[in-house]
Amino acid sequence: MPFVSQAQRGACYAQANRDKKSGKKPAWDCTKWEKETVGKLPLKFCGAACTDGTVCVRECKNGKCWQHCKKK
Repeated sequence: MPFVSQAQRGACYAQANRDKKSGKKPAWDCTKWEKETVGKLPLKFCGAACTDGTVCVRECKNGKCWQHCKKK
C-alpha cells in the first residue's frame, strides 16, 4: 500500500518508533510502503467522494478540496 500523503508517512514512522521503543514489532511496514510510493505526495489528501464518485486524491486545505468534491 503506497502512502497517500506526507501526513500518513509521518504517522507511520511515528507509530513504528513507538512500537519499537515499547519492545513490540511494528504493525505497519513503513519501508515497504515507501518502496511502493511513487512521485511527490501532498501534505494531506482530501479523501472525500468526488462528483464522479471516485475518492478525491487532491491536496486539501481545511479537510476538503474545494474544486473537486461535493459540498455537504
